[in-house]
Amino acid sequence: MIPSRSSVSFGIGTTPEFVARAMLNHEDLTVITNNVNVAVTLSANPSNRIIMPGGVMRLPDLDFLGPHVEEMYRNYRVDFAVFGVGGIDPDGTFVDFDRPEVLVRAAMLQNCRTSILVADTSKFGRLAPARGGSLADPDMIVLNALPDVAVTPLLADSTIAAKLRLANEDSK
Repeated sequence: MIPSRSSVSFGIGTTPEFVARAMLNHEDLTVITNNVNVAVTLSANPSNRIIMPGGVMRLPDLDFLGPHVEEMYRNYRVDFAVFGVGGIDPDGTFVDFDRPEVLVRAAMLQNCRTSILVADTSKFGRLAPARGGSLADPDMIVLNALPDVAVTPLLADSTIAAKLRLANEDSK
């Protein structure tokens, strides 16, 4: 899905971290991230270049948020942006736990050629107060499995269904 020699921005959370682990054998990546765990994981391959913001690290999440992080994402145009969300409302709206998470994600997605939402099925129906974006926004949606039947009508929408992939499917 993401080839070697790509530029990739990664957002916060554990699901983008799983993607980073799966990309350990990719060569010559330029990685832009505010997620310390992603940076450490992909730094295991010395051919990769890692770009991170400075500032105050958010604990225990091991990430950076704020206007300087938004600016970092605005300074780079990448091939792919891999991001997760805190939750997905029943109407398809993305929600997160803090407004800065939403603002940083928006800056990242405005500066990529292909956006990839990575999520596990527990995100569907999970509530959080900060909203921003929807299932209609990403170019690709990668899930660990198909969610429960209650969400099926949302994913059946033709524009959303065309973007949907399961993580264990082979790339086409």
